[in-house]
Amino acid sequence: MSDRSLIGLLRRHHMWIPLLPVTMAMAVLLAGAVLDRTVDAFDGQGLRANATVLNARTAEMQGPDGMPTPRYRLLVRFLPARGDAVEAWHDVSRAVFDSATVGQILPVRYVPNSPATAEIIDDTTRGYGWLTWSIGVLLLLAGSGAALVIGRDLPSARRAQQSTRRQTAFVQTHQYTGTKLGDIHLHRMIWTDEQGRPGRSRARKPGDLPAIGKTIVLRADPRTGRLWWEGDL
Repeated sequence: MSDRSLIGLLRRHHMWIPLLPVTMAMAVLLAGAVLDRTVDAFDGQGLRANATVLNARTAEMQGPDGMPTPRYRLLVRFLPARGDAVEAWHDVSRAVFDSATVGQILPVRYVPNSPATAEIIDDTTRGYGWLTWSIGVLLLLAGSGAALVIGRDLPSARRAQQSTRRQTAFVQTHQYTGTKLGDIHLHRMIWTDEQGRPGRSRARKPGDLPAIGKTIVLRADPRTGRLWWEGDL
């Protein structure tokens, strides 16, 4: 007998799919909040110093669209008001990178109680913060949209899952849905109920569907009368 819990129903209706972008959104938004706090620290207590450019390099990182995006970095060294000299790589804009030369002096801004928290003064951190928040919001919207689309039938399915109204039906055929899960073509089952009314299952792997001619059990949504195959509940 299949699992009749709500968790089981959510799993069978693939509600884990929207969780992926939503989980990613939470992580990205958390990173955005950290960047915002860093910007606040720069604005509220940041001190300025002169840094010497020691090296420059480009790298690639994955952009929001999944495509490689160039990353411009400078290795700089500066002496804070208190403590030892700080040497670190910093992301910079393309304009700053193109104009920078080894030995050049650039202004930096740092947090006094944590001099390693520093940026070359071109508002790179603020820009990354805006970009991070934008990506997080887009991921959250994508997850929410996917949840609305994938879960639009869940209320009816849940009512049918809890219903005691049952009837039988006969499997007429298997129909290709035109979609694939990996390399597997998904099919749905077409049935005819006791009154001769047709119905269909959700998309499934062919091996997960009862054979043509088999008798299956349906449950009815007591509010709408919609019939559900028990295997989809």
